[in-house]
Amino acid sequence: MRNNGGPAFTQALLCGSPAIDKGSNFSASTTDQRGLPRLFDRPQNSNAPGSDASGIGAFEVQQFCTPFFSHFEITSNRFGFNINAESNQLVAVEASTNLTGWTALATNTIGGSPLRFDDTNPPSLPHRFHRARGQ
Repeated sequence: MRNNGGPAFTQALLCGSPAIDKGSNFSASTTDQRGLPRLFDRPQNSNAPGSDASGIGAFEVQQFCTPFFSHFEITSNRFGFNINAESNQLVAVEASTNLTGWTALATNTIGGSPLRFDDTNPPSLPHRFHRARGQ
């Protein structure tokens, strides 16, 4: 719990939390405890039976989660990582050698588990920076 805004500490929901869009707004409040809109429905998340798409708890997530990387790995001529994001979120992976010109490498939809991406760029070419953007 921490100060996320509002009169009391709240527990922010993490990307992929099972509490996102699974609650019911029994108080009919139009805002969460922080004063932000209560119903932010993500069409890619399935709502729980009887849910009105509000988040469970005092904190309503206001945007799609930002994809993040995990499980980096370098093997022969290959650099790979997992991309974590909300289920059914469309994610574009891009690469750059100078952080200004980005080239699309792949666009995939995240399923129920992290998406594995391997860049097979041979090491004789310049090293590349990678980013993932939610679409």
